[in-house]
Amino acid sequence: MTDLYSDLWSTYYAPRLSARELRQFTEASSKPLTTFLDDIIRPSAYRPDLGAYMSVSPTKNLTGRDHSIVCDLAPEDWQYQSLFTNVLKIATVNDENYNRPMFRTALGPHYIFTFEYDRDDAALSFLRQQLGWLRSPKHPLDSSIGQFVAHLRATYADFVGLNVTYSGNKSLHYHFAFSTHVIAQRAPERPSLRYGLQKAWDALAQEFQGFAALAIPASQAIDATLRQPEWYRRLPLGTRLIDKDHAFDVPAGHPVPQVVLWEHVRHTAGRGATQSIFNPSDFTRTDIPNDRKGGTAAPLSFIVGSVEADHCAERLRQFYPDFPSFAGFVVERGELRAQFYNGSGDKRPSSYMSEDFGSILIQGTYLGPKPPRLPKPLGEMLAIWSEEFRQRHLAPGGRERTSIEQQFAEAATDRDAAMAAMGTVLDSLVTDPNPCHFLSAPEGISKSRTLIANTPGYLKRLENRGVTGLMMFAFSTYKLAGEKAAEFNAAHPTPRFGQRYKAIVLKSWSRLYAEACEALGVAEITLEKALELGAPSLQTAVKLHQPEVMDRIASTFRALHRSHAGAVPILFTVHDVAHEWVKDSASRLMLSPAYWDTTLSPKAQRAMARDDTKLAILIHDEVSKDNLVRIDRAEARAWVDDLAAMPHPEGGRKKLWPKGAPMTRLLEGYQAFAKLNPPPEGLTFDEAVAIREVPAGGWDEITTKDSGEYGVKATAHHADWKDIYGEEVGKDWSIHVKAWPTTSAGKVLILTTEAVPTAIIRRIGKPWFVTELDTPEIARDVVETRPSREVIGRNLPTLVREARKEHLAETGRPLIGIGNKMSHVVQTQTHHTAKGSNAYIGQDIVQTIALLPPEEYGRLEALNAWCGRDDLIRLSHLDQFNQTAGRNLGFRAPRTGPKPAHILLINRRLFDALTPLLTFARYEMRERVTPRVQKAGRTDAKAAVAVRPMMSGKERLAALRQALAA
Repeated sequence: MTDLYSDLWSTYYAPRLSARELRQFTEASSKPLTTFLDDIIRPSAYRPDLGAYMSVSPTKNLTGRDHSIVCDLAPEDWQYQSLFTNVLKIATVNDENYNRPMFRTALGPHYIFTFEYDRDDAALSFLRQQLGWLRSPKHPLDSSIGQFVAHLRATYADFVGLNVTYSGNKSLHYHFAFSTHVIAQRAPERPSLRYGLQKAWDALAQEFQGFAALAIPASQAIDATLRQPEWYRRLPLGTRLIDKDHAFDVPAGHPVPQVVLWEHVRHTAGRGATQSIFNPSDFTRTDIPNDRKGGTAAPLSFIVGSVEADHCAERLRQFYPDFPSFAGFVVERGELRAQFYNGSGDKRPSSYMSEDFGSILIQGTYLGPKPPRLPKPLGEMLAIWSEEFRQRHLAPGGRERTSIEQQFAEAATDRDAAMAAMGTVLDSLVTDPNPCHFLSAPEGISKSRTLIANTPGYLKRLENRGVTGLMMFAFSTYKLAGEKAAEFNAAHPTPRFGQRYKAIVLKSWSRLYAEACEALGVAEITLEKALELGAPSLQTAVKLHQPEVMDRIASTFRALHRSHAGAVPILFTVHDVAHEWVKDSASRLMLSPAYWDTTLSPKAQRAMARDDTKLAILIHDEVSKDNLVRIDRAEARAWVDDLAAMPHPEGGRKKLWPKGAPMTRLLEGYQAFAKLNPPPEGLTFDEAVAIREVPAGGWDEITTKDSGEYGVKATAHHADWKDIYGEEVGKDWSIHVKAWPTTSAGKVLILTTEAVPTAIIRRIGKPWFVTELDTPEIARDVVETRPSREVIGRNLPTLVREARKEHLAETGRPLIGIGNKMSHVVQTQTHHTAKGSNAYIGQDIVQTIALLPPEEYGRLEALNAWCGRDDLIRLSHLDQFNQTAGRNLGFRAPRTGPKPAHILLINRRLFDALTPLLTFARYEMRERVTPRVQKAGRTDAKAAVAVRPMMSGKERLAALRQALAA
């Protein structure tokens, strides 16, 4: 084919390019590549049946970026256009968002991610490097850009192709097309469509920028404006009319073809590709809406005087660093304006920019050069900048971060920076005068390690403020407590502030009793046996009938005292010991030497022991919902109330079950009442006692509602079918806030990684100060997610075995299983036992998550009703997922090299229900795209190709000749 632009290439381009670089342009011009334009762009360019179009224009000034050109664009006229957008919703001039295309983003059959490097490059060195990416001696996929395309095809099942279009000046436009069939199926409702597309752009840009074969210089960055779906980008095989200085000195008014320099399009997924570039959770966020209701892009009440206004003001100052200089926002005649000073002598700003314009209207005297124009009208730019601000400052769920939370989010740019910032936050919370702090932060970020390292400093500062007493760390298991105590002693081998510090592991009385009986070979006395022996309590029975056991327990405490002689003891224990501390538990009193001093009266022993063991500060690790509140069915409370009201058979004013009575008497009363009145299922003696101990007025009564957290209810398939979750709706529950967190110590710091306990503390309110930390600047590790309706309790062992077999065949590495209902499967742990463990670092893991048992579902529905929420069931699943994924990913993943594998087997119904809340997931659930979904995508692509308009090469050549002649 004759090249109509041969004179252009030889006159302006040949002097600046090598022969083979020039040949890339001449061959692209004489042998145009049309597949991307014909298969991807033109079929979706105007679809009035779907209310959608792609704005196509010869200039950037098309009003509203509307469909006025593309709706009547003849096949032969495409070559005269220069720019196009992604798919938008059709709007007319009377629509409120007509002039705001950013609020009209739509989802077409494909989405096109465009990258451009548009920095000044007078020597054209980077353009020439990019031209080198496109060359290969034989097959196009052997080129550097071809290697990146091969990587995308091997990874993403929705990747369709790449088109590299010359911009007509000094840059190239890389158009990556991805099928949207996966996101259309996974997120049928997309309240944050634009945000989801932007996040996918970010992910792809990061991969492109870091691809080794391209060797992109650190000084080069992708133009972020093309992150916006509605932003104009260069149309393949279009024409650019030069209107400013040109890199190859092509004169103004001359047309330059936007030739396609490289292209690869395949509508079938690459072999082995199982991922999607789109993350469904990014499309279902309700805190970042897709569009705005109302007449202005940036509501005046929202912009003026807000923190977002400060951000927008800073962006305007960056855009206009000299005069005219930005002075501030005002509202005049109901219109938002940005005001500007013309010069340093101005006392009042006279020039301004209206929200519907992108240029400054100069008023008064100004002698400088014409100020630049904003890329979009002021109102749209303010909306973009405000959205940018919200995305940076909103925590998961749409909550605006506090100042300390935002400082952490911005400082935590990598692992080391996050841990350093964690230390700053902890230092602030521990030394803050407020007595009750609650901290939620990611797994493995060294919360307890940081606290352990700084303990002497914390105690010294508290002492300087007159706060004295012991420091206690409480963990979920004795194993963890022992590991952390050893870590403490290794960290503090020498004195600090003139004191030695020694960690000791404090066990509960019941634990010490069991260990002593085992060591001595004697049987344990149960509470029932103590009742038979006529003792008022278990401890009294042991003292009277097993003195050798009490002697052994006493020797244990004497050894404990000797172990920290001359040092400040730091207590390491379990949650239950901490919770019972305020009740003067046996383990607390026995810790004091005064308790064992037989020269003191019992009353003096107790008083001195209480004083000796007062806590200055309690650090409670990994709190759970049941640590914070009691959640009891109304029938359980009613049964206990009936028991408490029952008169004693002996008559008089005595009660069968009086509050504060000795435990053996309470057991006797419980057993007598239970014989005639069987307790509700699951109501043990210990649970009944705990309910009885709640003070009058200490309960909140609630009735559960249907939160719909598991989606649409299933329908009956057989006569015996039961809606096991629906049966939990309309049930009465009682909730009691436990007292230990605010009464155990002078200062309490509770740590968690979970959203449900955090929601409970926020519901409790005062005196708690809540800090929630997240790391938006650190890329989330990926969990390969395999949703299936087969993921139910009885199938879990089989599914785990199959996953292990497949993984071993593919990688040669074993998979450690973590999940519930798999106790008989080797090399598996429950989610609870794996919680907090470092034993899985570097291991490949498969975890399972199925639907909750109805009883636990009902308890969480009760919390939903109490907290006024409708997400705690799903958040409990995400808490479990985060905990387990954090065993080998995130801050526990290797610093260098490949990350260990983490596979999630999850119930499909549950996965779909979790999608709107996946911003709470600290690890990306990336669904493996199944062959069924890939097939659906191919069908959609074929349908789109079938309606594409065609234009022959001869027709195009004739049209070009005609245009040039004109």
